[in-house]
Amino acid sequence: NYLREFYDDRLISSYTDHIYPSRSPDLTPLDYFLFPTLKNTIFKQPVHTIDDLKERISQECASVSPEVLIRVFENMKRRVNLCINVEGEHFQQLL
Repeated sequence: NYLREFYDDRLISSYTDHIYPSRSPDLTPLDYFLFPTLKNTIFKQPVHTIDDLKERISQECASVSPEVLIRVFENMKRRVNLCINVEGEHFQQLL
């Protein structure tokens, strides 16, 4: 409920109406950018409470600059084109 309240219609989950492609980490910015970034920064120090974790996630998400987001989505275009070029086969080795 916290995520639904905080992100409203921007939440992407298997429990919402938004379509989120399963098992496609090469294509989704959440898998190739956001989750690794959050993991690397949030867990540098031990997390002691759920509230601490929520606060760190919120802070890290808020700190992503528009310039970084532009690069992330440019990268996504590149990944989609690679996926098309290899007809849906693995393409991570081409990145």
